[in-house]
Amino acid sequence: MIAPPAVVGNWRVEATRFVPDASVLVHHGPNRAKGDKLKNAVAKHDFVITTYGTAVEILTSSKKFNGQR
Repeated sequence: MIAPPAVVGNWRVEATRFVPDASVLVHHGPNRAKGDKLKNAVAKHDFVITTYGTAVEILTSSKKFNGQR
């Protein structure tokens, strides 16, 4: 899920409220996982919440990204 930075925390709260058995990863901030650690973290969670800026950063830094949208 991509959300504005100001509401990332709210989305985490709402996700756990409406789907209490789901695991939620907030992928935002300076200490967020990268590379293989990110892949492993995503695989362990049902929902991932991030920001548009973080998503763009991940896509543009990925070796698999070919510049197409």
